[in-house]
Amino acid sequence: MKRRLALFDMDGTLIDTLMINYESYRIALKEVGIDFTLETFRDECFGKNYRDFLPEIVGGDEALSERVHVRKLELYAHCFDMGHVNETLKDFITGCRDKYYMAVATTATRSGVEKILAHFGLTELFDRLYTQEDVTRYKPDPEVFLKAMSDFGIGPEDTVIFEDSKVGLEAAYASKASVIKVDNF
Repeated sequence: MKRRLALFDMDGTLIDTLMINYESYRIALKEVGIDFTLETFRDECFGKNYRDFLPEIVGGDEALSERVHVRKLELYAHCFDMGHVNETLKDFITGCRDKYYMAVATTATRSGVEKILAHFGLTELFDRLYTQEDVTRYKPDPEVFLKAMSDFGIGPEDTVIFEDSKVGLEAAYASKASVIKVDNF
């Protein structure tokens, strides 16, 4: 029986999805007449749940925000070739599977996570996926990490979290687990 848990954020940590997400949102927003820059996405949106940034971008219109998000999800898989896997983390996962349970813990949608992991051949590396559908509070709240620890029956002292974004790191530190910041892979 494994006694340790490794949790991986997906966007920007396990997979460089910056351009995948940006291009999906850029096209969806352009279709409704809104220009959206890479700088705005990178600096103000990436790593956050769409509910925390999209309403402001569309002028507070909740229905339009949801419509843009649905369209972004439709476009998402068409942009996968704009991303790449963090090979160092992939090697860690492969090398430590006998001692660690491995799980993705992200604010992304389950369907998006499943599609991108399958596209990059990573699905079989993980014991479980935790997505926005599994929690009621999103990062920077630590709920997704705490839920994973609870489900596996492993405490923060035996958990390591790999994260990249400000909100993700805030959530990871709040969980009391060990945290490894992933930068520029």
